[in-house]
Amino acid sequence: MKKYIVFLLSVLLSLTISFKAQANEIDDINIHIDIKKDGSVEVTEERNQNMDDGTENYIVFNEEDMQGAKLTHFSVDGFKEVKEWDSDWKREEKAGKYSVLNTDDGFDLVWGIGEYGDKTYTVHYTLTNMVKNLKDGQSIYWDFNTFTELPTDEMTMTISSYEPFTKENVRFYGFGIVGNMHLKDGNIVWKSSEAMDDSNYATVLLQFDSKLFNTNANKDKTLEEERSMALHNSNYNEDYLDSNETLGPKMSLTGKIFSGLGILFGSIVALWTIAGLWIANRKKKARGHIKSGYTIKKDLKNSSTKIPPSKMSDYAGYAYLLNHLDYAYFEQFISAYLIKWHRDNRIEIEFEDDSKKLNKRNTSIIVKDYETVKEEYGKYFEEALKQIKNETYNGDYELLLWMMFLNAMDDHKVITKKNLEKWFKKNASDVSKVADYLDDYSKEYLEKNGYIKVEKDSAAFVPFEIIVPTTKGHDLIEHFVKYSNYLQNEDEDNWLERVKNDEIQTEELIYIYLLGVTDEIESRFKKYHLNKSEENYFYPNYFYLFNNTTNSINQGLSSGGFSSSQASSGLGGSTGMGGGAGAGGGGGGGAR
Repeated sequence: MKKYIVFLLSVLLSLTISFKAQANEIDDINIHIDIKKDGSVEVTEERNQNMDDGTENYIVFNEEDMQGAKLTHFSVDGFKEVKEWDSDWKREEKAGKYSVLNTDDGFDLVWGIGEYGDKTYTVHYTLTNMVKNLKDGQSIYWDFNTFTELPTDEMTMTISSYEPFTKENVRFYGFGIVGNMHLKDGNIVWKSSEAMDDSNYATVLLQFDSKLFNTNANKDKTLEEERSMALHNSNYNEDYLDSNETLGPKMSLTGKIFSGLGILFGSIVALWTIAGLWIANRKKKARGHIKSGYTIKKDLKNSSTKIPPSKMSDYAGYAYLLNHLDYAYFEQFISAYLIKWHRDNRIEIEFEDDSKKLNKRNTSIIVKDYETVKEEYGKYFEEALKQIKNETYNGDYELLLWMMFLNAMDDHKVITKKNLEKWFKKNASDVSKVADYLDDYSKEYLEKNGYIKVEKDSAAFVPFEIIVPTTKGHDLIEHFVKYSNYLQNEDEDNWLERVKNDEIQTEELIYIYLLGVTDEIESRFKKYHLNKSEENYFYPNYFYLFNNTTNSINQGLSSGGFSSSQASSGLGGSTGMGGGAGAGGGGGGGAR
């Protein structure tokens, strides 16, 4: 009998130990990557972790994956550097200390866990030779995964540079984490939309046609060869060939001649294109083409207004301006219309379970008077797609999205996160067509309503558009920027008081999505613990109803290979698993 008791106690103890070993986790990690003019990067990670096992945190760098990059700096805020690190030290001996630990494969960055419980660590490290000179441009291709050996709820990565990023000077791609990657205020922002584990990675590919950085590190590839390698087996819906580094049969003399002619012809085309772009830019500037979103926001960075723009009756109609300002892409317009439909009593969105945090709860959508509405609108989505292709669709954009959602219901009176994600994955190609149509729809709406004038021209036989805002258009653009500045920089005490007194109206929540303020608002919810389910304030509950629903849609689109001009790889949009082979970095990290 005693043997059985001892055996049972041993099993229970092992289960307890196993549970504790899995209890270390990262609630959220904010990674800031700053690219310097010399091609080095300074990385800052702010980690909010919950720790109850082990003695040290670590980040792995294997020498074979460094691709010429070198570590020149490492520190942890509030910690003291020690030159010699002993992994056998006790937790108390490692507390408040950090070091670089040499290993057989390279080196680890290590720092002590300290006291168990909720911890915040701010980690800094610098890597040189990160930007590489390619045959026809420059790039960074690196896996910034330093954390996924610990279960991680959320990641936000912000990539900045001495030269602000624009749609004209960078193409960008993310691999290994489902989420959204977009331009915001001259930076690239990648935000995860689902939890991560050791199956995830965080590979970034940035490509530059011109030489923005003074780097001496070289890579014997073209931009397209590198991009093809990265996109191979990815969810990105791009038409690039696989670029494996294998050698074909020896090229004949005739083949070499034609290859040389091809290179010559390609060079002529490239020079012709550059000349055409130069002429086009001169013409645009002379005729009042809209300034870049970054320049507009920079000029108005110290201006704000608490008065929202006039109530918009057609959100999609303003998409071109909001996209130009790097505020809203296709996904944000879905959120805005979900809020509108809920406000208009056309749908209900409900939390499905009782998870501790609002941002982790699943949602389900219920369409009011479903049978009648489905019969009236649901069967016309396929026909609307054909009309968009044939340029004969004459309905408004909201109707198009409404038909799409009714099609997604697929005879479910209640559609859950799982069903929603499945439909958007299966129909990502059709959704891309809807997203692509948004830009044309908006420009036509803005011109018809007197906000812009659209002119057609060409340079070097290449056609282009000149978008000239009217006085009314300039006023609206400035109002968008000023109100966005107010929402982002509102005194937090005042904001918190408004939240607790339920003074924030539905229209403000719509503007939070359309003016690129969701990340800021969500960070406040976390700062003041308003994302906990026991806090029954209307505003955070309402925010997460729509945010969590949109995240389900994004996950489906990511895994379905969503690609469009309004949310495309390289210009902002969904990211997902797959792809990213051949990048440097990628050593991972966790706790032990």
